[in-house]
Amino acid sequence: MKLNMLSTFNSQRMTQKADLLKNQKVRDNSPDQQLKKVASDFEALMVQQMMESMRESVGESELLPQSQGEKVFQSMLDGEYASMASQKGELGLSRIIYEQMRPVVKKSRDGI
Repeated sequence: MKLNMLSTFNSQRMTQKADLLKNQKVRDNSPDQQLKKVASDFEALMVQQMMESMRESVGESELLPQSQGEKVFQSMLDGEYASMASQKGELGLSRIIYEQMRPVVKKSRDGI
C-alpha cells in the first residue's frame, strides 16, 4: 500500500514537472536556448527515474524501515540530485538530445 502511494506521488510529480516544462517560458526566447533548456530538463527527468528505479531494486531495510515522510523526502532529494547532475552536463544526455533535435527545430522554425 505504501509503495503504491509513493509510486502514485512520484507519477503525479513527474506529470507536474512535464506540464511545467511545457508551459515554462525561458528568459532568452531564442529557439536554441529553449531547446537547450528542454533537453536539460528532460535529462533531469530521466536521471530521476533512473535513481528511483535503483532505489526500488535495493529494497528496504527491515532493521531501520523508512517512514512515508522519509520516502517523500528521498524522492525530492533524488529530484534535486538529478537536476544538479543535468545542470553540470556530466552525463551528456542533454547535449545528445539537443544535437538530435536541433535540425528538427530549425526545420519547423523555417517552415520546411
